[in-house]
This record gives sequence, structure tokens and C-alpha cells, in this order.
Amino acid sequence: MGLHFGLYEGHIAEDEEAAKSRYSWLIAKGRNCYEYVDGKGKSWANGMRYVNCARDDGEQNLVAFQYRRQIFYRTCWVMGPGCELLVPYEDEYGQELGSKWKRACGQER
Repeated sequence: MGLHFGLYEGHIAEDEEAAKSRYSWLIAKGRNCYEYVDGKGKSWANGMRYVNCARDDGEQNLVAFQYRRQIFYRTCWVMGPGCELLVPYEDEYGQELGSKWKRACGQER
């Protein structure tokens, strides 16, 4: 459990368009300094752009984390072949999608 995989790839940007993209992750570069990795454009992105939003805590099977200005995913438990990859998003984005997210992954199923 806790298998690390991924590396979310995309175009690195600091503009408002990247901030609004449903395929972007916020990257902290330092204190109050941020950029985005935007996987919207398929030529910049990889398969990690298809990780979907969990509708509730029970669906979540991944957690996203930043390591050295890159986004990776970690599994919450062992998943079988063909399992859809689902990660929670922060409250504001989740509410925009019509859902609410309250906890971070880490508990075993």
C-alpha cells in the first residue's frame, strides 16, 4: 500500500487561464509563489490527466502530493486491474462539481 506512481505532466504556467483549467494542479515554488502544471493540452500531458474526481470518501483510492515542484499520486490501498483512479479535490473545486470533500487519504480500507 502507498505505492507511488504518476508524475502528472503538463504545461507549466503562471497565468489565469491555467488556474481555471480543470486539468491543472497548483505547485508551490516558495513562500507565496506559485505556478500551475496544466495537463489540458494532450501534447504536454500524460495518462495521469485522466485520474478522476472521487464523489465521496468511499470512492477515493489515490492522494495527490507535491514533491520538488512536481505532482505525484499515491495509492490508498491495493487496487485490482481495471480500477478507476480517483482522487479528492479541494473543497472549492469539489463544490463546483456538486460534491464536498472533507478528508485526506491515508486510512486503510
